[in-house]
Amino acid sequence: MQYWYRLGPSASGSTCGVTGNTASQGQTEVPPGDVLQDGVFFSALLMDAATVKVQIGNSPAVSFAGTQGINHWSMPFGGRSGVAKFSIERGGSVVGSGQGESIGGPGSTNNVVDGGCSNYNVWVGSF
Repeated sequence: MQYWYRLGPSASGSTCGVTGNTASQGQTEVPPGDVLQDGVFFSALLMDAATVKVQIGNSPAVSFAGTQGINHWSMPFGGRSGVAKFSIERGGSVVGSGQGESIGGPGSTNNVVDGGCSNYNVWVGSF
């Protein structure tokens, strides 16, 4: 399983000149938050059907039904913050699990770099 996400909402800090498009390419520039999704993205390569669970902080875990083969999902932050936890369950038992870095909620500086700029890079983990 592989998972990736930013450590906070796109609006955590200043855009510091980053745009969603490039005017010199004939595109209308938009704020980064208009094209970025605030959420976790994850893929699981499963040998057999399984349940994939994702939990952010103390929020209830969200379950996704996986089929044999490669499965891709995403889940919005939805105001949740805390450590992101991922697991694969089959037959009532956890067959794999991992956790990532903590996601900061709205107003958090978790996703802000020097100068108060939002960090648009992702954090990536796997198990």
